[in-house]
Amino acid sequence: MKSMAHVCQQRDPETGWSYHLGGIPLFGYRRSKVVTDQRDRRGNTIEREIWLLDDTPVKCDGTDVQKWESARLMWLDWYCKEGLGEDRIAQRLTQLGIRGARGKAFSTSTVHYLRTPEALLTYCGCYLWNKTAKKELGKQIKSYKKPPSEWQIAEQAHPPILTMDEAQKILDCAQSRSRKHNHLAKAHSSRPARVYALTGGLAQCGYCHSNVVGYSSKESNGETYGYYCCGSWKYRSGADCGPRFTVRRGVEDEIIRAASQFFPVTPSQADSFAKRVNGIMWEQGGCSDVQRRQIQRKIEEIDTKLEHIVKAVMEGSVLASRLEEQARTLEAEKRRLTRELEMLTTKPVPQITATEVCDFYQSIEGALNSATAERKREIIRSVCESVFFDPEKRRVEVNLNYCQAFSQTLAPPRGVEPRLPS
Repeated sequence: MKSMAHVCQQRDPETGWSYHLGGIPLFGYRRSKVVTDQRDRRGNTIEREIWLLDDTPVKCDGTDVQKWESARLMWLDWYCKEGLGEDRIAQRLTQLGIRGARGKAFSTSTVHYLRTPEALLTYCGCYLWNKTAKKELGKQIKSYKKPPSEWQIAEQAHPPILTMDEAQKILDCAQSRSRKHNHLAKAHSSRPARVYALTGGLAQCGYCHSNVVGYSSKESNGETYGYYCCGSWKYRSGADCGPRFTVRRGVEDEIIRAASQFFPVTPSQADSFAKRVNGIMWEQGGCSDVQRRQIQRKIEEIDTKLEHIVKAVMEGSVLASRLEEQARTLEAEKRRLTRELEMLTTKPVPQITATEVCDFYQSIEGALNSATAERKREIIRSVCESVFFDPEKRRVEVNLNYCQAFSQTLAPPRGVEPRLPS
């Protein structure tokens, strides 16, 4: 069992760069496989990975440069000299046809990450690890970011794109801009948030499968109207999609109207509807043998890993201090899975009544007549499982799930970051 520090201390004899353990290279780098003289337990040759400069030719500012050179231009010329912001840099990269490390168009968040201290240290030729740790908070295990003083850093691990002085110049420029525009950020945070019921990953664009986001526009008559548009168009300057807008109020009212037709109106229908929903919720909420076996299999895998750690320490092949944190993390995960198995075995199945069905139907009817935007959002997100905007056919496909209206624990997870298809 080799540690990260042990692997990073080894270098490729031909290039002199350190070996990297997985991970996607930053923009401006490419990975290269090298064959070492080491062998595994089965006698097979071990392959390692090093990072090299990405020499893919691109056109930047009217000149032909390599991709790693565009990373220097992005920060030293566009950001520091021209004063472009992160959103303008993402737009310029998209207009030039330059893609990121994953082959996708740049967004503001991607450019912002490349300006963080850890990314700039990577551009200076350093390889970083041990940046995060996990801790147990009650029944959950959450990860947190360690302070930079606790990071493990290997210098001259790959070819540098920036020098330390240039990286510090970029950080100083960012800090001066942050102080200059601090009052604008406070004014922006004090504005009331616009309520869009279909954002947050609930609705997707049927053309490029990006998340649908809200968009407001002030018309010539002075009134502000809300629309839904593709997140790829808004956050990635139209990469892989175009400006297709749907009026917010119209589509939300149609979804609520469709949900009202979906629920029963008479008491007898409500009683049979409640029984059918209880049956579905029991099947989804009850503990099945498949779920139990999956959790037990995970616990067995953790036990095996803990045995390997104890064996490695007893043999003296690895220092105990290096595996102490890994062992604590595995033990915490085992305790969490054990509690989850106990809760799943004794999990109470929720039950609804016909009265609750009728009350919810009346709340939907009230939202159609007179309701606030917050109330409409609450109703739509309780009954909608997914929404797809089809820009070519100019229609919206809605998948309703009536179990969500009575049990929020059965609602599917929803993301918040606009994404492009892989």
